[in-house]
Amino acid sequence: MSKMLKLITIFLTITTISAQVPVKDGWRTVSSPWDAARFREVMTRVLPKAYTNPAIRSGRIAGGELAYLGQFPYYAFLYNVDSYGDTYVCGASIISHNWLLTAGHCLDEIVRTSVYVGMIDRVNGPAIWTLDVTPANFIIHEDYFGIINDIALVRLVRAIPLSPYVTNVALPRRSDSSVVLEGKIGTVCGFGKIDDVKSQPSQFLRFINQDIVANSVCAKLYGSVNVKSTNLCMNGTGGRSTCSGDSGGPLVTEITAGQKTLVGVVSFGAELGCTLGYPLVFTRVTSYLDWIEANTGIVIYS
Repeated sequence: MSKMLKLITIFLTITTISAQVPVKDGWRTVSSPWDAARFREVMTRVLPKAYTNPAIRSGRIAGGELAYLGQFPYYAFLYNVDSYGDTYVCGASIISHNWLLTAGHCLDEIVRTSVYVGMIDRVNGPAIWTLDVTPANFIIHEDYFGIINDIALVRLVRAIPLSPYVTNVALPRRSDSSVVLEGKIGTVCGFGKIDDVKSQPSQFLRFINQDIVANSVCAKLYGSVNVKSTNLCMNGTGGRSTCSGDSGGPLVTEITAGQKTLVGVVSFGAELGCTLGYPLVFTRVTSYLDWIEANTGIVIYS
């Protein structure tokens, strides 16, 4: 079979599957859960009081690049509806064919969510697979509070059909807890806002590569009470950053050469802006391996 014929066959297969998964009405008017009134006090508490670096503006999500189909096969898009009827965008990581890992604040007061995988255009779609999920299948960390223990699981009652375009990401081993991540390049993707001016998340899936930095860098700005050992920090300079709508999404890096490992879950950043150079804060996955194993049955290797 020629290379061109193979590409056509793959395209037709994806189109046939994903044509059955249309996007929902109203996706043009969604926001981040951090924009909800109930989270304003939390973000006010972690708001940096001063920052001396010059402002750097960017026309795209913190200098992000467009992703292509299959580049992040472990990314899941969450379309959430809360108890007030408001809709929010979040991300999640596929950690097995029946489980997603996301941020606790993404599921707080959410009454239903629609999971979409294999999608790089949130307005027009299509997606390869979708499933509506109710709170009965949410597991938010029992000690979650705002930005503390900001981690949650979504149980999928119908298994995701894994393929080269949709698959799970590797979880860390327990021994990886002792690996120094500072200085490693991390990759994060999502549909977050493309800059500090736009009111809506990005139509297209984007990604950035930035270096992971010591927690002390974040603690200087957000305070040690907000940045704990269960967090992980990433450089936000150069206008390259996560933004509203990226919550819950995956941060991966290579702990073992050649293998992307999930090390962080997008938690929070500076309320002042996404492109101003502030560091980014994630939930550190290695701090919750026992919790993940206990709640999902996924074996975490030593």
